[in-house]
Amino acid sequence: MKQQTTTPDPAEKEGSSLGQPRPARRSSPGVEGSQYDLRVSYYATMKPQRVYPLVVEVLRGAAAADDRPTGVSVTLRPVVAGALVAPAELPLEVSRPGARATFQVTPVAKGRLPEACVRVLHDGRQVQELRTRMTAKTQRTTWVLLLLALILPPLVVHYVINEPLKGRVPVIRKAAPEEPKPTKPGEGDQQAGPPKMNLPAVPSPPPVKPPPDIPGRPGEILRARMTNAIRPLVPEFPYSDEVISGITVSAGAVYDVLCQWAEATYLPCWLAVGLLILAFGSWALHKPTRVRVQGSVALPRLAGAGARYAAETGETLPLARPQGDDLG
Repeated sequence: MKQQTTTPDPAEKEGSSLGQPRPARRSSPGVEGSQYDLRVSYYATMKPQRVYPLVVEVLRGAAAADDRPTGVSVTLRPVVAGALVAPAELPLEVSRPGARATFQVTPVAKGRLPEACVRVLHDGRQVQELRTRMTAKTQRTTWVLLLLALILPPLVVHYVINEPLKGRVPVIRKAAPEEPKPTKPGEGDQQAGPPKMNLPAVPSPPPVKPPPDIPGRPGEILRARMTNAIRPLVPEFPYSDEVISGITVSAGAVYDVLCQWAEATYLPCWLAVGLLILAFGSWALHKPTRVRVQGSVALPRLAGAGARYAAETGETLPLARPQGDDLG
């Protein structure tokens, strides 16, 4: 009678063999990557030469799981071009919910601060980068608009409504032609002819009176005054008269329209209201604004209390050589 033989299972053979490594423990703590949620609170809009806090905090709730190891820390390093950050870096215990690290940011440049971020380092290498968009702005535009809101309405009331330009249109003066340079005696060809005789002096003609001013509209008076004021200050160049005329004619037309409709449309009131609204909008856009961003940090392997874990087998390895171990 034939004896029945059983073939051992290869899996059992591997498990019973002392020379083969054991399979990795997937549920071992510290082997799988742990994820921690962070929140960065900072000022997205700042004023130059002012100090603003930047706070990195570990979120509560999901980060407080009981199965996660304790004593896990990372290093935070803010990088802000165009600003001073103090201190340069700080440690943060991410395994403790509510832990926070506070930095002080002082902008020294104006405008957008490019590539601003908070780098998260673990064991000397970067594991995460939290972007923080920052801009340094001033309230200069707000002050200019507020000053115009206080100055322009009274000027419009006086020069457009109460006392517009009146009278006759002044004569527009043109550029005087260049006089020929006097020649020295002896220069040029001498004309031959009879000697000159002493004749009685001819009386000079009476001075020509300038034409009387023509009465006109306020826009025409403004145009003539602007032309007479600009013409002596601008050198001669091609089409200079056309350029000056285009500027003065436009200004005169606008002034005529203002004189006709300023009082009926309550222009000074609406001008003041519009400038104040623009000043408020500029203040709101340029004031310091605090924002919050959230991000997660995934640590691939964590060092537990008093033990290291091998990623290949999941076995606990001693931190130090056992006492009495003689290598011979």
